[in-house]
Amino acid sequence: MKRFISSIVSIIMIGMSFSVNALAVPVEDVLERPTDHRPVPTEFTKSKALDDLHFFPMPEDGDKVYESLSGGEVVISGDDLFYEGATIEGKSHGKIEVVEVEGMPFKKALRMTTDKLPSTHSGYNYRIYPDDFEKFTKFKDGDQLLATFYVRKISGGDIDTNLSSVYAYFCEKSWVKSNDGRQYQTIEFGSEWKRAYVPINLNHEYGEAGFVFSLNPIYYTGVIEIGGLEMVNYGTKYGPDDMPQNQARYEGSEEDAQWRKDALARIEKYRKGDVEITVKDENGNPITDADISLDMYEHEFPFSVAVGKEIATNKKYRRAVVENFNAIGAEGFLHKWVENDDENTYYDYAEGVIDFAERNNITRGIHGHALMYDGAENDRWMAGYKNVFKDKEASLRAIEDHFKYMAERFPEVTWWDVSNEDAARYDNGKGITNTFKRLHGLDIVKYWYQWANKYFPQSKLSVAEGFGPKGAFEGAEKPFLEYLLKENVDFDTISYQGHVGYGTKPKDLMWYIEQLAEFDKEILITEFDTKGMGSDVSYQGNIARDALIAYFSMPQVSLIQLWGFQNASTTKLDHRFVCYYDMSLKPGGVVYQDLVYNKWWTREKGKTDSNGKYTLRAYYGDYDIKVTHNGITKTVSVPLYKGNDNKLEIIISSKDNSVNAKLNKDNGIHFLTEYKENENNPYYVVAEYKDGKLVNAYHSGDYTEIDRRKYVIVNYDREANDSELYLYSVTDGVKTEIIR
Repeated sequence: MKRFISSIVSIIMIGMSFSVNALAVPVEDVLERPTDHRPVPTEFTKSKALDDLHFFPMPEDGDKVYESLSGGEVVISGDDLFYEGATIEGKSHGKIEVVEVEGMPFKKALRMTTDKLPSTHSGYNYRIYPDDFEKFTKFKDGDQLLATFYVRKISGGDIDTNLSSVYAYFCEKSWVKSNDGRQYQTIEFGSEWKRAYVPINLNHEYGEAGFVFSLNPIYYTGVIEIGGLEMVNYGTKYGPDDMPQNQARYEGSEEDAQWRKDALARIEKYRKGDVEITVKDENGNPITDADISLDMYEHEFPFSVAVGKEIATNKKYRRAVVENFNAIGAEGFLHKWVENDDENTYYDYAEGVIDFAERNNITRGIHGHALMYDGAENDRWMAGYKNVFKDKEASLRAIEDHFKYMAERFPEVTWWDVSNEDAARYDNGKGITNTFKRLHGLDIVKYWYQWANKYFPQSKLSVAEGFGPKGAFEGAEKPFLEYLLKENVDFDTISYQGHVGYGTKPKDLMWYIEQLAEFDKEILITEFDTKGMGSDVSYQGNIARDALIAYFSMPQVSLIQLWGFQNASTTKLDHRFVCYYDMSLKPGGVVYQDLVYNKWWTREKGKTDSNGKYTLRAYYGDYDIKVTHNGITKTVSVPLYKGNDNKLEIIISSKDNSVNAKLNKDNGIHFLTEYKENENNPYYVVAEYKDGKLVNAYHSGDYTEIDRRKYVIVNYDREANDSELYLYSVTDGVKTEIIR
């Protein structure tokens, strides 16, 4: 029998090897030991109740405020926008023309095309001068004026959010005097007409040099249209605080919104499961009235973050990563920035991050972004192929070599975005959004996925897109996925970037996931942030809360990754919604911790019944389960995961107060027993047989440490259907148990 056990152990040990990466950028540890639990948040101002949520103050909807205003005198309107005194600056950046429009309360609009972005906020603009209009000049000091206009996106804009923006302001012409600042507005909008607001409180001293109203299409290349300009002087009936705001609130932000109630019910249904704990003595007798305490210490679900170089230099940054996230990725460390992969120093950071994750119990996975990013010829992520992209064969060789290199250097990556934004950047007729597909045809994509399957068999392979708005989804992104399936392109998951902004509605986020679910793939949220939103941290906190709820409520979603988490500057707020620069929590960080570590986290206590059982519903994850009986407390650390029956049997021996636990899984077994120092502890072997032949075997090793407790653990998933598992306990002799 000993020879038999030895042969099984030999099977297990074949092929094991260890290596140390000398190139990795060093990243100091947060945990003292790699097996310590992460120091997750434990203090909250809200209860665990799912409906006891944080809501942050938001102004009334801008359109509703506008419609409630009364009185006032219209001083500029209609075709005044196009009067002969208007000026255009920065004509080298694009073209501004007047076009006809239909279906609106105005017949003409400015069509503003931006081909090249200016280097300054004033580098490209269309301006009118209100002092040229007699009605405007009759204002009195303290009068409140409101300029309104309609704006929509025709093309271009932000490729992630599918929105565009215009910088609009109403100010004095010397550019040196200050007002309250509200007259400077950045307005974000989509393809539907949106009414925009620019307020100003007038006085003659401020406007001594005259006034200017400016429309600056400076943020994105593309085409927008603006029309229906109207300026109303309300006198002193209203003040600045009474004026409508452009980004006030969003549909679905209401505290009693039905979509949120439905989503929270789905979370209860899909993210939790029934758990049954049975406590027995060594003779199999149930132990009644034993105190049970369940303390979740890790989610099964991966909550990830894409980190930056700060992880190598900032101690507070590293600690925040370990406290808040159980998976990790990087915003740009894994792109091919240079021709020779060996010269890409970003890869050294990537290795440092991966090593750091392993040493600091960030165990749920590594997200890799992206093996291919087919952009325009002058895009920085195309620099690695600058000398080969016009030659198809040379391109294919270079791309395959890159895949092989990445597979050898980063075998730890759990999810790989094989390609990014293929549909969003597919040739638009101008040849400015992609290179390989434009030059060599769409079918070149198939090579990428063939090589990904060949070189990354251990990773889940993903197609990454922004997905939205609905026009782009129906017209480009969904057809691209259909093309991949039609061509039998093999991939495992769909990466939905998940950016949200001022135009986001929670119901739309869920609609996209429902549409993607039709492709029968797992869905990863990989770039979640509040892009385009910075100064309004209350709005940011509210939309972060609702996006998290929407994403987590959809059972098809198997990863949520934040695209950064810390503001990059002490002076400017940005789209990263968890922490300010000093690592204090923003409103978005408050809701993130409250949801992930309070409401979606199980900490429960109870007693066993007359049958020695304690039952509850719990979030799927890893648990420390304490059992106290007759003054003795024992702790077992076990996984309670989705897909298992999660019926745990804990045996406490009255002879030596030892403890072991067995969790039969649908496809295997998880067994542990307490390891005792300076004693002859058993070790365990699981052998899997089918049709009388050994399929595989697993050896427990001496012990496994979990949060400074030691256990001998067997955790085995069967490889064959209808096989039998044998559990061998080995000390001086061999004990055999047929599991099933």
